[in-house]
Amino acid sequence: MTPTKKPTPTPETTHENQPVEPALAADSISQVAGRGAVQSEPQQYVAPTPPLIPTQPSVVPTVTTFLPADLAWMYDPHLNDNMSPVEDTTITLLRTTTYQMPGTCPVCNEPRNNGKGKIHTTNSYKSGNMKYTLSLDFPLCQKCSDIQALFTKNSNRASLLGLPFGVIGIAITFVIGMAGPSAITFADMICPGIIVGFVAWMVAFAIINAIINSKLPKTLKTRNSRIGGTANISGFNPTHVSFKFKSKSYAAAFQLLNTAGGFNLMQQMLDTLNKKQPT
Repeated sequence: MTPTKKPTPTPETTHENQPVEPALAADSISQVAGRGAVQSEPQQYVAPTPPLIPTQPSVVPTVTTFLPADLAWMYDPHLNDNMSPVEDTTITLLRTTTYQMPGTCPVCNEPRNNGKGKIHTTNSYKSGNMKYTLSLDFPLCQKCSDIQALFTKNSNRASLLGLPFGVIGIAITFVIGMAGPSAITFADMICPGIIVGFVAWMVAFAIINAIINSKLPKTLKTRNSRIGGTANISGFNPTHVSFKFKSKSYAAAFQLLNTAGGFNLMQQMLDTLNKKQPT
């Protein structure tokens, strides 16, 4: 019995007579793909989540064209929050030759550090034909020094810008006076011209200075107004000196530092008088 030959499968053809590959079995697909099972649905591509970057708060830059970069702290709205309230305090000490200054600022009670500003105060009294004067400088902290320097600079600038208005006032006074019907000489117009020119200069200075300082924050104006009268010599006589401060804590510190010296000086004066008394 002769074995029967299996018919060789003939490739299928399309209507365009192109061969078509026979379909592969599931086992063959697993061998080709290298997987143990055939996935019926394709995997969905998921894009990786980008890292979360914290959003930065939007900061609106402050225009500080007329201030140096190291003075940007002047725009801090809480600049004066730590200042003690104004408490007018007067203390009286025995007169001495020198006075010690506390290590804090008389305006804001902050450490003075390297502040170069100062409050100059003076007072005097007469005894017979002699006049005695006492002058003291109360040192400021760095911030109060910078604020004081800023307002001084603006004041000097306003003074220079106001000078032309004073000159114009003098010129107008001379023109009006010399053009009058009465016989007025040039010498007669000197005194009125100077007065009118001075008044015009002062008015121009006040207006220009207000315009320049209008760009500054209110906190700086408040601090500068407090610097003006924060410490002064309110009374002066041969034996005692009175001081007036706006800060009660600074007044207490100043009194504590200088009380011992006053008592020592008084003790020296008493010892000197005792030595002069006859035995």
